[in-house]
Amino acid sequence: MADLELIVWFHPSMQMPVKIDPKANPFKIKASQTVTDLMEQCEDFFEEETKRLGTPLELQINVLWNVKDHKKALNPRDKLEGHFASGDSFGVYGDVQAAIERPVPKTEEEKVPVTILTGFLGSGKTTLLNYILQEQQEKKIAIVENEFGEISIDDALLKQQKMDLAEKIVVMDNGCMCCTIRGDLVNGLKQILDDIKKGGQIDAIMIETTGMADPVPIVRTFMANPELTMDLRLDAVITMADAKNLPGRLDDQVEEGKVNEAYQQIAFSDKIILNKL
Repeated sequence: MADLELIVWFHPSMQMPVKIDPKANPFKIKASQTVTDLMEQCEDFFEEETKRLGTPLELQINVLWNVKDHKKALNPRDKLEGHFASGDSFGVYGDVQAAIERPVPKTEEEKVPVTILTGFLGSGKTTLLNYILQEQQEKKIAIVENEFGEISIDDALLKQQKMDLAEKIVVMDNGCMCCTIRGDLVNGLKQILDDIKKGGQIDAIMIETTGMADPVPIVRTFMANPELTMDLRLDAVITMADAKNLPGRLDDQVEEGKVNEAYQQIAFSDKIILNKL
């Protein structure tokens, strides 16, 4: 389908504070595209051109028409080929307002990585977490943990004056992370983000779940919240597995309508660490 070349005409009542030369900026668009497509192209052009002219503005088009028939507003879903020929002009009327400055989206590499550390009771995930804190002292790591975990992060490690093993600790005290405290998990992560925005340095976040936690709702909660994913990226789900007892946990019978947490932890992990071989 051939391209159309169209000229925009801005309705005078819009009282634009900048002067745009429509003839110097013809619109090239496929005839098979819709009126909505032309509206969006015009709005994007308006924003870019007013920014170039030094007065950033936004245009929300309410009505678009062919100037040859100014009494007929076009249906946004109609194809352009039914209303325009190349060289025609289209009129627009809408709301003009100061452009809202939007932050440049961060690349995945710029976002703070979040690791979910899961595993059944006694699998060794808290021991692994303590080891990471000791061995990665050059990194500032924030921890989100459950107070009801089988072993808390070793208090002696956390209280050592000569080394700050964890940059920040947020304790979830309402029970299992997979059900009632998903809201608290979001709030805990937002609390960490607030510290970062105030100048705090956090290189990574680790979420330690209880042994009975199904990681799927936690992942879903994280990924479904744009306020979190703007600044955080889910780096990995790591499952610690007790090699001796894991087969029995995978064969556990569960009530109808419930899931086998051990199976979920294995099935949805990026990395599995076998322990107690």
